[in-house]
Amino acid sequence: MARSRAGDLLNLSSTTVEQAVQDIQQLPLQVIRVEADTAAVEDLVFPSEGSLQQGLSFAGKLKQPEAEITVHLGYNNTVSSTRRFIVRQSSTVRKTDQVKRLWATMKISELERSLKNSKNR
Repeated sequence: MARSRAGDLLNLSSTTVEQAVQDIQQLPLQVIRVEADTAAVEDLVFPSEGSLQQGLSFAGKLKQPEAEITVHLGYNNTVSSTRRFIVRQSSTVRKTDQVKRLWATMKISELERSLKNSKNR
């Protein structure tokens, strides 16, 4: 038996009840929302499920040399902190397929979540 919690699973057959209750009560820090000027960035995507245990990542396409991206973090859809990032185009970095693949992977995940949420309604 398992219980889903912010993308994590609690295996109730291999943990004590006390430990499971403690784990459920400790919600992981999550990305609540990401904001950016649409004139500066398009197709901004970020992992919206799960906690930040693996770190924070987002991807998009810069339409201007510089953009500010604001990330709201929190617990259970309540914002507890906000971080601002300035991203800049660099003339010294070669454009590689790796960046395109990262964006595509995140975009596909976002579309799959959207489809899943639509089916559940």
